[in-house]
Amino acid sequence: PTSGPVEGSTTVLVAFSSEGATSDIAFYCGFGGLLTIGVRVSNRYISCPSAAHPSVGPAMVSISTNGQQFSNVKEFVYFAAPVISAISPTSGPLLGDTFLNVSGVHLINGSDYRCRLGAEPHVTIPATLHAGPPQRTACTAPAMPFDTGAVPLEVSLNAQQYTDDGHEMQFYAAPALSALRPATGPPARGPRLVISGGALHDGSHYVCRFEPRDTPTPTDDDDLAGFVGVAGAVQRVPATHISHEAVVCYTPSVPIAGGGSEEYSVTLALNGQQFSAEGLRFAVSPEPVSAHRHHAVADGTEHWHSPLETA
Repeated sequence: PTSGPVEGSTTVLVAFSSEGATSDIAFYCGFGGLLTIGVRVSNRYISCPSAAHPSVGPAMVSISTNGQQFSNVKEFVYFAAPVISAISPTSGPLLGDTFLNVSGVHLINGSDYRCRLGAEPHVTIPATLHAGPPQRTACTAPAMPFDTGAVPLEVSLNAQQYTDDGHEMQFYAAPALSALRPATGPPARGPRLVISGGALHDGSHYVCRFEPRDTPTPTDDDDLAGFVGVAGAVQRVPATHISHEAVVCYTPSVPIAGGGSEEYSVTLALNGQQFSAEGLRFAVSPEPVSAHRHHAVADGTEHWHSPLETA
C-alpha cells in the first residue's frame, strides 16, 4: 500500500530494475531517511517493512543496495493509528446488505479502506472514507457465511493493518411475521400493536413501517421524507422488542384520502434498515377517534370498537 501507521511494520512492495542484480544482494529501504532491510520477492519487487516514523504525513520511500545511493523514489503517507468509537447499526441480517457507518478518530490519510467482519476466516469488504466532521468510514455487509451471533468489526486504512477496538456486529436470522393484533384501528395515533412471529430477537433498532397497499414504496429516505403526514403516506414509527416472538409499536397518524377505509402493510426492521419480506395487513377505519372506545385484554393488546360493535 501507499500508506501505513506511524508505528511502522507495513509491508510495502517497491518496484526495482533487476538488471545486474544477483540473488545475494542486500537491499535497504529508506522511509524518509529511516532505514529498514528489504527482501527481494521477485525480479521486479522488493518487500520493505515500513520504519516507525515520528509524525504523520508523507515520507519518500526509496531502495538501495549499499545504504548510500537510493533510487526508485515513491511517496508513502504515514497516518496515526485509527480508533473506532461507534458503529451504526450494530446489527443486521445474515442475508447481508446492511449499510454500516463506522465512526472514530484518525481515519484520514489512508489509501485502501476496508471493513473486516468475523474471526478467521475473515470477511473483508471495501469501505469508503467520509472525512466529516465527524470522521467515518462506510461499508455494506455482504451475506455472511457463518451462523447468527456477534462477530468483531474492525477497519483498515491500508487493507493490511486493522484496528483492534473490540466493537462487534450482531447478525440475526431474517424475521418471519405471523400475526398483528389488533388488525384494525382509527386513523389518528391509536392502538398499541403487537407483532408476533419468529426470529424477532438480536436487533438493535426496531422500527415498524406502514405502507399503503395501493401506493408504490419510495426507494430512499429522501422520498420517504416527502410522504410523511399525507394521505397514503409511508410512515415509520419506533418499536419495542418484548420477547423472541413479539414486538410492540403504536400506529402513527395515517390520514385517509376520501371517505373510505384504507389498508396498510406493516413490516418490521430489527436494525432500522432492512424490513421483513412479508407484511401484515392493518385496516384504518374512517370513523373519528372520538367515536371509538377500547379495552385492554390480558396480553396488553388494545382492541378498538365503534359504539355499534359488541365489545
